[in-house]
Amino acid sequence: YGSDCDDLPPGNHSCSIDGRNFEIFVPDVPGVVAMPLVIDMHPMLVPARMYKYLMRWRRVAKDNGFIVAFPSGKNLPYPQWNAGKYCCGLAQIIKPDDVGFIRDLVEHISSIKNVNRKKVYATGYSNGGGMSFRLGCEAADIFAAIAPIAQGNPFPDCHPSRPISLINVRGVGDMPVFISSISRFPFSLYAAGPHPEADIADWKEINQCVGEQVDTGRDCKTYNQCAGGVEVTYCRLTPFFPVAGLAHLSLPFVRSIPKLLWEKLSQHELP
Repeated sequence: YGSDCDDLPPGNHSCSIDGRNFEIFVPDVPGVVAMPLVIDMHPMLVPARMYKYLMRWRRVAKDNGFIVAFPSGKNLPYPQWNAGKYCCGLAQIIKPDDVGFIRDLVEHISSIKNVNRKKVYATGYSNGGGMSFRLGCEAADIFAAIAPIAQGNPFPDCHPSRPISLINVRGVGDMPVFISSISRFPFSLYAAGPHPEADIADWKEINQCVGEQVDTGRDCKTYNQCAGGVEVTYCRLTPFFPVAGLAHLSLPFVRSIPKLLWEKLSQHELP
């Protein structure tokens, strides 16, 4: 790690900062162009080096001229994120400063590349999706929007420093099944956190949204009358195995997710 990361030319790189590893893809665009940045966080058990192939972000990044980074959670003993009250593993007990790490990562990349700081986004799958929720709650000053995948919000005491747009992607049949229930790791191995509709209701309140959801296409519905011009979107996708548990595991194989998320995320900027 780190041997090719002093200037980050176009291509794929394996890097590290302060003992924490990350993978990164840089598109080939002119140096004067300020590029958006997507931070995509892996699920528990899946290292970033494997995860970058799973979600297929790099093709979308190449076609649309943005940087995508895949940071690694702490190995405790396998990679995981300290995402909050309901998720996950030893990270909940040891409490590594993962928010601080991601903040440092954004600053590090921005010090090397011409990053459009108004268009920095956080996403992730499962445990990584929980971490993107936490970043929305604790780092809304640097992220324009968050897009958790296959994960309820495991960080219930959420008080962002400003309204922040949310795109919540969940699979049909993902856990928990009942709106009033909360899945807690390790009692539930799938999608720790509230039901997606309960999450959307919470974030409607957090972002002071009014009015009704509108159909915004691609199986997504959006509250688009929120404080600060932000939006709260719920995308209910059909995975390969739309039954409880298996829906959670198979959602990343829906190949259209990165393109869908970029279409939604790229509409938002920091004020």
